[in-house]
Amino acid sequence: MKHYSAICVALEAIYVEAGDMAPDAGGILLTLRKASTLQFLAVLRHFLQPLATLSKTLQSSNLNIVTAMSVATATVASIRDDFDMSEIAE
Repeated sequence: MKHYSAICVALEAIYVEAGDMAPDAGGILLTLRKASTLQFLAVLRHFLQPLATLSKTLQSSNLNIVTAMSVATATVASIRDDFDMSEIAE
């Protein structure tokens, strides 16, 4: 999401100038511009940011199992609290 507009600009340039790569770039660009793709990216971002933080924490060399379980449980609870899963079903 951070570089979404830059990726779209680059794909547009490839589509216009790249010859053999133009159909691939155009297809990717069309997919990225769909509302459903943007919604999916927003949902992924919601899950991936806390999981990235958890991953970095779990890689710490001075982490013990009790702290690791606590951090993992807190991350899961945070994701559940922030995101109502019933919204996905609709």
